[in-house]
Amino acid sequence: GNALIVYNGNLSVSKSRTYVDSTEMYKISRILKGLQFTTKYNIVRLWNDAIVADASEENGRLIVQGIIDPDSMPQPVAEPKPRIVREPKPKVIKPVLSEEEKIKIRDDKYKALIIQETDGKVMVETYRGSTEKTDYRCAICGHTWSTRPDHFKSRQKYRCPICSKENLSGK
Repeated sequence: GNALIVYNGNLSVSKSRTYVDSTEMYKISRILKGLQFTTKYNIVRLWNDAIVADASEENGRLIVQGIIDPDSMPQPVAEPKPRIVREPKPKVIKPVLSEEEKIKIRDDKYKALIIQETDGKVMVETYRGSTEKTDYRCAICGHTWSTRPDHFKSRQKYRCPICSKENLSGK
């Protein structure tokens, strides 16, 4: 097999082990990796505008020194961003409605809808909610009846059942 260590007659091979508790041994690898990207791929991985702004031989040395020891690089001073102070939004105080007021608003909306959909031909006498029967009155023939609002819409097409029959029978 291949030897892990190339034997050099001038060096003695030791079987003793030395414990290293720092990462100092990786420094050379990091330096070479930074130089490899620059030379092989033309990629500069560390950039410092403070040095690059003035191109000179001395700054070139500083750039290489920065690759070798990034902590030695002078750091650019970042200007603090201006803080934008916004006025707090005014709180909108919504009126608290009683249950009776909420029911009246609901009823008024439905009554207005029926007047609009029937061109005023049908009036809502009593509305009890969308799942309960509602009392209707025809403004043309005076007929009163009760049905659920969804049936009045889908089955009766917002029309009086008596006037609809008369129109169908030709009277």
